[in-house]
Amino acid sequence: MSVLISCETGGDRVLIPEPWNEDPQWRQLGDSVASGDAHAWYAAASLSRLLHVPLLSSPYSPDWIDVSVSQHHRRLFSPRSKRLPAAARQRLIDLAFVPYRQQVAQRIESMLRTGRPCIHLSIRTFESRLGDQIRRGDVGLGYDTGQPAEVHFCLDWIDDLYEVMPNVRVRRNYPRRGSNDSLTKAMRAKYASRGYLGIEVQLNRAWVARPVKIRDEVLAGLAESLEYMLQSLPSEAA
Repeated sequence: MSVLISCETGGDRVLIPEPWNEDPQWRQLGDSVASGDAHAWYAAASLSRLLHVPLLSSPYSPDWIDVSVSQHHRRLFSPRSKRLPAAARQRLIDLAFVPYRQQVAQRIESMLRTGRPCIHLSIRTFESRLGDQIRRGDVGLGYDTGQPAEVHFCLDWIDDLYEVMPNVRVRRNYPRRGSNDSLTKAMRAKYASRGYLGIEVQLNRAWVARPVKIRDEVLAGLAESLEYMLQSLPSEAA
């Protein structure tokens, strides 16, 4: 199988398209702090390096435009960028959203042309606490339960993860379902019939946000278990 790693939320660049970037009102808005999910980007880059597979990452901050959701999603624009004129928001879509989606689609298309299935892992993180709720789980695998190939892949990966890291709690479709609005859902609609599997890998910030030894050990375990599983597949599937 071919493997692609992506990170939609790790960028930190701010983009205000011309001519609004010359307007003092919008320049001040652009100078305000915008950040991305640096922890997701670190994990994605680490997995890409450990597995020797390509990484695609949006350079733009999700605090500005969130390329992980569809164009009509209420979270596409942040409260900050919603203050821009409608024409400027459309330019953000044209300059940031569309090119990234096209880049991912083109890479998947290229991988599928080899005749092998394509495993697309979209790396995200989640807060360990949401309001009064404590989210219990170290790793979440989001997939579409209506896609048997994704179901079997995730169940097999969870088994291998347990062998490599028995103390790491892995949950299915947690903290969000893999069938929710996302980049993998959009790519699944286009390519599932050709062997595409889109999996969201959700990592708890309780450990992935800590620059300590355990973080790299868990990421190495994720890579090791995935590599072992792919090597153990029948040759016609791999």
